[in-house]
Amino acid sequence: MSNRPETRELEERIGYRFSDPKLLMQALTHSSQTAGRGADSERLEFLGDRVLGLVIAQFVVERHPDASVGSIATRYNALVNRSSCARVAEMIQLGKLLRLGKSVPAPSGNPGAGVLADAMEALIASVYLDGGLEEARRLILRFWSGPEFEGLGDGDDPKSRLQVWAQARQMRIPDYRVTERTGPAHKPSFTVDVELETGISASAQASSKKLAERRAASKLLDMLDAGDD
Repeated sequence: MSNRPETRELEERIGYRFSDPKLLMQALTHSSQTAGRGADSERLEFLGDRVLGLVIAQFVVERHPDASVGSIATRYNALVNRSSCARVAEMIQLGKLLRLGKSVPAPSGNPGAGVLADAMEALIASVYLDGGLEEARRLILRFWSGPEFEGLGDGDDPKSRLQVWAQARQMRIPDYRVTERTGPAHKPSFTVDVELETGISASAQASSKKLAERRAASKLLDMLDAGDD
């Protein structure tokens, strides 16, 4: 499997090439596939969770030097929770490479958020064991420090609140899509749709993708609060 084009593409997406491909294969093997008769990802999930926690803790402390401990903890928890791990797994298209048993539902090749989150933690651990802490840190910050997570954990951030709303109801993370971009390069206008797993959605427009996403999330939260779902 380590020589398959899909696996090589995964290595390109995460920016890391494995010296020991067996570690990658183990990270991609769900326990339902082995039924306890071979190496699977469970032990890697345990280790990866701790590696992620260490790297994100340092990242949050350094990023917010004047923040209170309570504020840091809120941001930390928002970044290391299962929804955030699943979000990164979706970004790198990890789900389609997982080796799953028949007992794990994966409609159209898409397993649930819990399976994706565990797999992401296992992948982090496999990079840590193969290349050390700095390579694992590079992988984590490659994605967790990106614009997708900016503002996550801030109390007034609508994207954060919408993600928490969905997570509390065992839904996949909200899906944001740019549906239109207009205007000149120096003054663009973005239209973004946000949709929940249930199909309810909202759309908003702004001068930046990030602001349009926040406005769309805020509009969808207003709809949910009003009971329009």
